[in-house]
Amino acid sequence: MTTPGAQGPPAGRRGLLVLALAAVAVVAVGALLLGRVVVGDDGGAPPQADTTIPTSTGSGSPAPADAAGPPVVVGVGPDGRTLVDQHGDPVLLHAETAWAMMQSLTPDEISDHLARRGGQGFNGLLVTPFPWIGAEGESRTTPDGLEPFQGDVTRLDPDYWRRVDTVLATSREHGITVFLAPGGAAPEFEAGGLDYDAGLAHDLGEALGTRYARTPGIVWLMGVDYRREYWDAYDPQMLGFVEGLRDGGATHPVTVQYYNDDSTSWDDARWRGVYDVEAAYTYRPAYGPVRTAYDRGTSPVFLVESNFEEENNEGGPETTDESLRRQLLWTYTSGGVGAAYGHRAIWPFEDDWAQHVDTRAVAQLGRLHALVASLEWWRLVPDDGLLTSGAGPRPTTGTQEGGFPDVLESDHATAAVSAEGDLALVFLPTVRTVGLDVGRLADGARARWVDPASGESTDAALAARMRPPGPNAQGDGDWLLVVEAP
Repeated sequence: MTTPGAQGPPAGRRGLLVLALAAVAVVAVGALLLGRVVVGDDGGAPPQADTTIPTSTGSGSPAPADAAGPPVVVGVGPDGRTLVDQHGDPVLLHAETAWAMMQSLTPDEISDHLARRGGQGFNGLLVTPFPWIGAEGESRTTPDGLEPFQGDVTRLDPDYWRRVDTVLATSREHGITVFLAPGGAAPEFEAGGLDYDAGLAHDLGEALGTRYARTPGIVWLMGVDYRREYWDAYDPQMLGFVEGLRDGGATHPVTVQYYNDDSTSWDDARWRGVYDVEAAYTYRPAYGPVRTAYDRGTSPVFLVESNFEEENNEGGPETTDESLRRQLLWTYTSGGVGAAYGHRAIWPFEDDWAQHVDTRAVAQLGRLHALVASLEWWRLVPDDGLLTSGAGPRPTTGTQEGGFPDVLESDHATAAVSAEGDLALVFLPTVRTVGLDVGRLADGARARWVDPASGESTDAALAARMRPPGPNAQGDGDWLLVVEAP
């Protein structure tokens, strides 16, 4: 997503989190005279159901958790490359962007939507914990009028935060890890004549860290559309919030999302050593920032945002089902631990949002996620050398604004292979003959072409030169080659 109006409806519907802390500041004027955050009538304590569930033992490091229920993320694996669940198993994330859920949906609607998405294979959710998206003239309350604070940010409203507790609990029931985005920062602070300093941000972070310290299935997502020109002014606030989380006892993984120019969490040096998950963000071919972050090797890499269904922010070809499939499969073959999907009508929950929850793309992405998740995908290493020919160039120019290539303007093929050569994935965006270094693959390995549009597989003889069967079920050229040894 981009600054207000750049992707989706105008007048700020899309730039919700770059404005979220500004909205916090609106209710925080009285807080500037107070010292520490105090809580509402219930003391701000975590829900009793969570008080026996440790999440992790250090910043992003896993610890035993309640084995009951579906898997959710509790930390970073010992390899530093994966996110792991309460059993210590790697988690391949397939997330939905639902920023405005708290503002737009009733509790019953939230429950129904989470159940539907869980059934469709989604195991992640991106949402702001505050009921606003920063648009002018919109109510910053839930549909039934709840607000997160009792007059100012130093006092958490118990009824509102009990609702957040319920959303987190319901998400866990469906195996959905929640990326909680408490806000970035933007010049609207100054425009409103308001202040929100690092100390106050720390206190708010500590209050939420105390509340959710023992709640598994959370990743804290900072920034979001966080432009480089804002870093000097607002890093102290957001870093103060994270420090507050840790002081409150929360050890969930943290990530930070910048802007859509092929960014990764590494780009702002102040965040190095703070984030546990590296967020890649691009509207260009996803292999670029995902592979860059993977090769850096500092943490698991998650494609936090790319083109949304029915949206294209940067010009170029219209976003199609093929665009969305490419983004996902480039991520899986470039070292990513998952990706977030979004829809133009769903992230802000427009009036017709419910008509878009069962699209063809949702079914296709769900099948592809299930396929890769069924493999030992965490053993795969991106490897340009597996393709001896036919990989195609990585274009640097195209019809997007600024002259960059769109997702559909690159046919670069990507590949990943296990150290043992007993598992490999090769993604071809278009039909062509490619050369394979079969000497890298285990004896007895078998190959199959998977049609990303239909999910159907076609067995193929493993050879040094291979070509997909032809156009896929949707008439496009993208195919996934799966190589496995028995």
